[in-house]
This record gives sequence, structure tokens and C-alpha cells, in this order.
Amino acid sequence: TAEGMLVAGNPAWEKAFGPVPADGKGHIRDYFAQADEADVVQLASGQTDVQLEREMRGRDGQPIYASWSLAREGELIFGIARDITRTRAAEAQLAQVQRMESIGQLTGGIAHDFNNLLTIISGNLDIAQKRIASGQVERAEMAIANARDGASRAANLTQRLLAYARRQSLTPTLIKPAELIRDLEPLAAQALDERHELVVECPDSLWPITVDASQLENALLNLVVNARDAMEQPGTITIHASNALRSEDDMADGHDAAPGRYVRFCVHDTGSGIPPDIAAHIFEPFFTTKEIGKGTGLGLSQVQGFVAQSGGFVTVETAPGEGTTLSLWLPVTADAFDDLPGREGTSDGEPMCRTDCTILLAEDNAALRAHVSDVLQEAGFTVIEAEDGQAALELMRAAADQERPDLLLSDITMPRMDGKALAAEVHHAWPEIPIVLMTGYAGGAIDSCPHNLLITKPFAPDDLVALVRRTLAAAPQA
Repeated sequence: TAEGMLVAGNPAWEKAFGPVPADGKGHIRDYFAQADEADVVQLASGQTDVQLEREMRGRDGQPIYASWSLAREGELIFGIARDITRTRAAEAQLAQVQRMESIGQLTGGIAHDFNNLLTIISGNLDIAQKRIASGQVERAEMAIANARDGASRAANLTQRLLAYARRQSLTPTLIKPAELIRDLEPLAAQALDERHELVVECPDSLWPITVDASQLENALLNLVVNARDAMEQPGTITIHASNALRSEDDMADGHDAAPGRYVRFCVHDTGSGIPPDIAAHIFEPFFTTKEIGKGTGLGLSQVQGFVAQSGGFVTVETAPGEGTTLSLWLPVTADAFDDLPGREGTSDGEPMCRTDCTILLAEDNAALRAHVSDVLQEAGFTVIEAEDGQAALELMRAAADQERPDLLLSDITMPRMDGKALAAEVHHAWPEIPIVLMTGYAGGAIDSCPHNLLITKPFAPDDLVALVRRTLAAAPQA
């Protein structure tokens, strides 16, 4: 009936769900896996051919996915159901296979690139050790430099992976896009050769945006290099930026980005364009048309991940013989039209801070903790070591006021108490103590976590020391 009471069922119904209750008190909702779904669709008298799918429970308690076709005559609703349980299972199995293929492609690419880099690092360290033993110090320094270069490339690869997964640690600031592009122009020009002409079109009227400036520069340089590599003949590469408004009508373009103001950064080349079968895959990790050894295939996936993590999206306009335009759409924040801070020049000299400072170091990896401690002690600091956040907090609570450290340097991912929780506890109890966090992968946003600065692993010893000194110099003196 129209109220959902069962009146009759054919033999196929009884085989799947059992006999219709003879007392007339059976309700259709009793057979649905989700009882509230029975009342979702309301049929008017005379309405026919209403299609829907529902998960139901069979007489043996097993789930049955049914595709229903409904029609109403007067107070009676007639339904014909088709069992699509096997189809659903096949679809789920196919989706799992596709996920495993994607994971296989990703891990295979990671293993290939990292094994190459590890071979460079370990091989050059072995060579350096042998050359030092034989007194060839200068040649040993060359091998060490090669190993350091391999480590730097490995760190860059992990950042690309995190960018693809939208898990990298970003440091967004309010910037003027026109200034960023003007600063970027010399670097982009250096990436090209005499076959290519660089054109930059960037009006001063661009709206300010809040974004990680270094990551945006890297993304635009990545697009310029890709455009260069895609152009077999001499041609022009254009970097163009403009203000753009995204309306409700634009929401049908397949992107989840909200309506509002955007700044659109475009890199256009006059190359041969991208064939449709390749264009469909260009943002997939480790997909590349370059020769082996010429690229990781992570460049565009990194760009897309960074832009998505920044609240924007990427579009591609290309056709064979007509060149390619890749556009990064980055949103304008509500406070973008407030007064912008000027760009402060940096000094080559390190900031001054007290030489008798004590640093509490919280790091669960013993080897890394020993390395960081050595670096800081060689720089003149006193270091107190803790194996995790809980141990660090206990040391803080046990120390007298005059014995507490001048700065907390903590990893984020640790057992018992992680760096986020430790930072919150320390900031609440001792707000005057500056906090520097270290991360290889923070596992989520840390905007709400109290800290002065964030340093990403792997880091150079000199960079860590400079950052600690800068933080101590900026802290209020007791």
C-alpha cells in the first residue's frame, strides 16, 4: 500500500525475503538495511517508472542489493526488483583492483627512484671513506658532495610525494603576486636556452593572495621547465597572471572550488600540444613521457597537490598543434585587501642571542636525537634530551624556574605524547618559552598548534642552528 504495508509478494520475493506476513502487519521498512530509506521516495497516484536502488536484508540475514522499478495505482504501489548484489560485488572488486594497481605504480616508482638515490649516497660515502683512509682528502670531499646532492634529491622527492598527497607542511603568507612573478622571471629565464623566448605578462592590479610563496614559485618553475621540455622546435613560453571571478554557474566544470575571487597563474607554450590520451594522465604520479632518467613523473602531480591543498585547482587547455596552457587558480582570502606587510630584506649575518642558552630536545629516534644534540652542542648550546613528549614534559615540570630550558625543540610524531600535545602543554604552562617543531610528515595541519617556527626534515645542520638562534633572539629576554 501507499503507507508501505505489504499486501502480496510473488515466489521470487518469498524466496529472497520469506512469506508476506498473513496478519497484514508487515512493513517494507522491515526489509531494508537502513529503515529510514523506506520513506525517502513518495509516489503520487498514477506515477510510474520510478527507479531506485536499495540495500535490503534477505531471509537469511545476508545483504541483497535491489534495483527497484515502482509504479502507483490508487492506494497500491507495485514494485519489480532486480537483484544486483553480484554486480555490486564485481564493481567493488574492480575498484579494489584499480586501487592496488595505483598503489603498485606509486610504490614501484618510489622504490625505483629511492634505490637509485640510495645507491648514489651509499656508494659515494664508501668512496669517501676509502679516499680518506688513503689520504686523498680533496677527492673524498668530492664524493661527500655527491652523497649530499643525492640526499638533497631524495628529500625533494619526499616533498613531491607529500605535495601529491596534499600532506606537505605549508607556510602561507599574504603576498602580492606581481612581486612574486617579477622575482621569479630571472630564474625562469635561466631555465630556458637560446631556442626559447620568455614573455611575462603580469599587471600590478593583481589581487593579493595567501599562499606558500616558495611552493608557488616551485610550481610555476616546474611548469616552465615542462613547457621547455615539451617544445622540440623554437618557440615562446608565456607566464601570465590575471584576476578571475568564479560564479555559481562555473561550478559545473567538475572542480570543487568555491565561487569567489581567484588569481589565475598561466604558463603557455607554443609547442605541439598534448594528445587527448596523454592529457588524461598527466597528473598521475610517476606518469611521464620523458626518457628514463630525465624525470620522476611527479612534477605535475606535485603542482596539483600543492594547489589543491591551498584551496585552488588546476586546469589544462591543449590541442595537438596549438600549444598548451596550464593554469593554477588560487583563491583570494577575505583579508587580502587589508594592508600588506612590506617585504623585509634579509641580512647575511645571523641574529644575536645569548650563548648560554639551554635547549630541551624531544625526539624519539635515538640516532637522530644524538645527531641534533651534537649539532646544537657544537654551536655552543646546552642540550637536555628527552625520548618523547611525555619525558620532555616531566623534565619541564621537575625543573626549577631558573633551570627550565630557554627553548623547546620537538619532533611532531612521537609515542606516548606527540609534539603537538607537548607544545600545547608547554605553551599553556610556560608561554614565555619559544617552541620550534621538526617534521618529516606532520600528518595534518598544525595551524592550531602553538609554535614559533617549523623546520622540515631533512635539514642542514647550519639551517637548524640559524633557525634556533633566530628564534632565541626574537624571544623576550627574562
